[in-house]
Amino acid sequence: MRDCTKKKILDVSMHLFGVRGMNEIKVEDIVAHAGISRATFYNYFHSKDEVAFCLIDGQIDKLTEQMRHAIQNEPDPYLKLKAFFVCEMNGLIEINRLLNARIEDFEFLPAIPRKLVMAKIENDLDIIIDILAYGVGAGAFEVDDPRLTANIILSTLNIYVGPFAMEKMEPQSIQEDVDRMLRTLCFGFSKGSNKKRKMSDEDAHSFRT
Repeated sequence: MRDCTKKKILDVSMHLFGVRGMNEIKVEDIVAHAGISRATFYNYFHSKDEVAFCLIDGQIDKLTEQMRHAIQNEPDPYLKLKAFFVCEMNGLIEINRLLNARIEDFEFLPAIPRKLVMAKIENDLDIIIDILAYGVGAGAFEVDDPRLTANIILSTLNIYVGPFAMEKMEPQSIQEDVDRMLRTLCFGFSKGSNKKRKMSDEDAHSFRT
């Protein structure tokens, strides 16, 4: 019974956020549409923001599952990295869409709990490190410090997909954006003749597909 009530609160909240926007919804709206009392609501959540964090956490779990599946289906290590980037960006767009969040909503939303943030970062780092190890084994990557390299890759992605950028992201442009980021990350921007920094025609074709 307790789990059913919590799920009802989350389902109603997601619907209301999606229709009217996260910042427009109050606890009063949630309890009215869920048919429960304020006391019942506060038995499960301390605030509307905590509901939002719980919804984000659930979406992150779904995103991680989809991401691992997409990566597993790619035999090429470069395309595994591309699958990670594309899934991450599409997943954040989906979270933004479900919450109907705008820039001002993120400004008013308190800091996302550190535990949730750190769990997401560590999970992403583990996925990237696994991809790097696969690439080294396949002879495609040369990585001296996998964790440092993974941090650089993840930092690049996080800068691009911050809350202020999500509103401007269009699904149809993500593929091209990812291609450009990965060319720079994997092959550098030096004009030198070092072959390790040059992308072959076959690699370039893979990034475009």
